[in-house]
This record gives sequence, C-alpha cells and structure tokens, in this order.
Amino acid sequence: MSLKNDCSFWISPFFYDVTSEIDMALSLTRSCLSRLCHLSTNVTNISPVSNVVRRRFHRSCIRNAPSVIEPVSKPEGNQTVTLVPGDGVGPELMASVQEVFQAAGVPVDFEEYFLSEVQPGQSASLETVVESFRRNGVGLKGIITTPSNFKGGVLQTLNMKIRAELDLFANVVVIKSLPGFKTKHNNLDFVIIREQTEGEYKSLKIITREKSKRIAKFAFDYAMRHHREKVTAVHKANIMKLGDGLFLKCCEEVAEMYPKIKFETMIIDNCCMQLVSNPHQFDVMVMPNLYGNIVDNLAAGLVGGAGVGARHSFAEAIGKNIANPTAVLLSGCNMLKHIHLEYHSQLIEDALIRVIKTGKVKTKDMGGYASTIKYCLNIVKIHYFIFHNLFEFYLERKLQQILCLSFVFDMIVRAFSVIYYFIYMYVYLLNIDCEIIKKIICTKKLSIYFFYLLLLLLLEDSGSVQSTYNKN
Repeated sequence: MSLKNDCSFWISPFFYDVTSEIDMALSLTRSCLSRLCHLSTNVTNISPVSNVVRRRFHRSCIRNAPSVIEPVSKPEGNQTVTLVPGDGVGPELMASVQEVFQAAGVPVDFEEYFLSEVQPGQSASLETVVESFRRNGVGLKGIITTPSNFKGGVLQTLNMKIRAELDLFANVVVIKSLPGFKTKHNNLDFVIIREQTEGEYKSLKIITREKSKRIAKFAFDYAMRHHREKVTAVHKANIMKLGDGLFLKCCEEVAEMYPKIKFETMIIDNCCMQLVSNPHQFDVMVMPNLYGNIVDNLAAGLVGGAGVGARHSFAEAIGKNIANPTAVLLSGCNMLKHIHLEYHSQLIEDALIRVIKTGKVKTKDMGGYASTIKYCLNIVKIHYFIFHNLFEFYLERKLQQILCLSFVFDMIVRAFSVIYYFIYMYVYLLNIDCEIIKKIICTKKLSIYFFYLLLLLLLEDSGSVQSTYNKN
C-alpha cells in the first residue's frame, strides 16, 4: 500500500496518432525559423517525431484505443515486472493496473503468478515466485490472505516467507491526502517505515541490534533523500525494556550521525492517539514490525480508507466490480518511479488525481456509484485529454519562440534604420567629404529600403500613441 503523490507537473508532451499533422507543423516551424534567421541547418531544439516506435502490450478490452508514441527519453527495452495479484479483489485490481499502464504506453511487461494460501490447488510454488522476483528485480504484489488456523504446525505465512527469502526488511508507506477527497484531516503528508523481518511475527518477539540499526539508518537516509525534517521512533520501551529498549537505543545511536534531522521518540499508545487527533505533527516514523502493521492501517484510514490505502483483500466484493483501484494504481506509480520511469508515473498519477478532484466519478467507498471499470476508463479519458492540452501547449511554446525571434530580428532592422538615417543626415546636411561613407549610403535600393523602414517605425509609434490617447 502506498499513497505517494509528489504533485509535480508534466515535463514533456506525450503524442499519439497525429504524426502527419505534427510533421507538417514542425516543417512549417523550421521553414519560418530558417527564413527569419537565415539558418537552414541548426534550427531550435525541435525533436523529430517521425521516428515512431510502436509497442506491444497485453491484450485487453481497450484494444481499440489509439497507440501511444514514446517520449523523447525512452528506455532501451521493456522492463519485466513480476506480478502477484493476490487473493480477494486482487486479480480485478491488478487487471485495472494493466489496462491503465497499457493506455499510458508504459514500457513494462508483466510476468504474472498466482500465489495463495487459501487456494493452494491453483497457487504457484513459492520457489518459482521468489526466483521470478530475484530475476526481474522488481515486482507488484497484491494481498495474500492469511488463514487464521494453520495445519501442520507451520507458523510462517507466505507473506513472511517472501520477506525472509528476499530480505525485504523495510516497508515504506507514504500517507498523503488526495486533492478533492474530503476527510477529517486534510493536507496530510508523512511516511511510516516498518521493520518487517523480525519482531512478534517470529512467534516470539525477537529484536536484534543489527536489524534495528539497519532500519533506523534506512529511515534517516530516507528523510535526507526526500528533504524531510524529523524522524519519530515509535516504541513500547517503558514495558518491553529489552526488545523495544534495544530498538530505541539503536535509533538514538543512529540519530547522532544525522544532526540536521530532528529526532523524537513516542510510545505506541500515545502515537495512536496523536495520529487521530493531530497527525500533522509527524514527518517520518520508524517502528518495529507489529506496531507498523497497526499504525499504517490506521493512517490509511485518515486519508480515505480501504480502497484508497488500506491493505485488505476485500473478499466480499469479488466479481461485483465495485472495488476501488486507487491504492493499487498509486502503488504502481511508486513502482514506476523506483525503476526510473518517472514520466509515466507522473502521467498516470496526475490523471488519477484529476478524476478524484473533479468528483464526478467515485466508487462506492468514496461516496459514489461508479464501477471499477468505469473509474479506470475515466482515468484513461482524462489521460488522453491531458495529452491534447500538452500538445497544444507544446505548439504554442514553439510559436512563441518564433515570434520572439522575429521580434528580435525586427528590432535589429529598426536599429540599423535609425543609425542609417542619422548617418545619412549627418553626411548630407553637414556636407562632409568622406567617399567611403558616401559610397555605402548612396546605394539607391538601400536608401529606399531603410527610409521605408524608418517611415513604418514612425507610423507605428504614432499609431500606438494615438491608441493610447484614445484609451485614456
């Protein structure tokens, strides 16, 4: 679960099937610039759009949507991502992610495996999934439901085994309010970092110095990289003096190496109360395994609940087409940022925020009646609307550059006209004998040309003065 939204703007336009119109516009732009500046080769930085590279994506219901052209900065090939849909509505939500990714032209290929504890007959083996994660280096995983009763005395769940095999020690949850979605607390923006390889999930509460210092250092490094100002260590050291006491001591030792980051401690009981009453005081929070599992679900409720952020399989909604895909889409955007596809991540994120901000299409948990499919289709529709606006903005910016160059050229010509006029008056009125100057300025065509430009200059100035007078 992740709710990250960096609120940045689009960097470059994203085109689809209008290549002929674009080529025509760019050729006209080049010809205008070459005529104005007498530069036939080195025209302004207009990137060629004729080299269109088509991509293949997963087949889906949006098959007739216009194909998307790659941006200027494109990767060498598609990144393969391991996809584990999970239980409950996980497969439906992951299908929504694939549809939106396809519409956005994201260069990603999904390697999908179904992994489940409640449906072991249909599940892939844990070894196969772990090997895929290791081979691809990145994955998108849904919620794997854990049964309350275990058979055979096995204490570790599939979630815990995956974390242990891949050493996924840090669980980062970014809690951020969504614009246009009203909640009790607005403008929330804080991060919960949870150590998830030890603690109570080991059947006994086991906390080690090595892993405590590792997660503490990760939290402070995260705060430095993302320009955060404060780290709060959440604990229960007043009662659990050995386990939580060691965790708190490790956090204090690491905090001494980061003097620019403010460090605070808070008991878990008080932390839950403060989250509900005054969550704006938090910036980066670091805590052991069990506390983090409770606190990040509590914090997700502050920004919208289950569909927007909480990790829940929502088995009651299977096949009803009512699940909210917001949290899964934002998690997918975080994954794209992790693999340095910030362009596509921001594109999808901005389209999603626009849908939420307009408030016309909402799923049931957001106070509306829209289905999952309708919600995703509106994201895609807003997504293409953004492309139209960006393309128009791109052409407008290029035209402004042309007008700016023509204005500079015009001012240079006018300046030469004024200089020529004064030289002409100076030579002929004062009868100065200078054969070189006379030969230069006595050219009939040149004299007529500059006199004509000077006359236009005077007429324009008088016209502007007259219009100003009329306005006053």
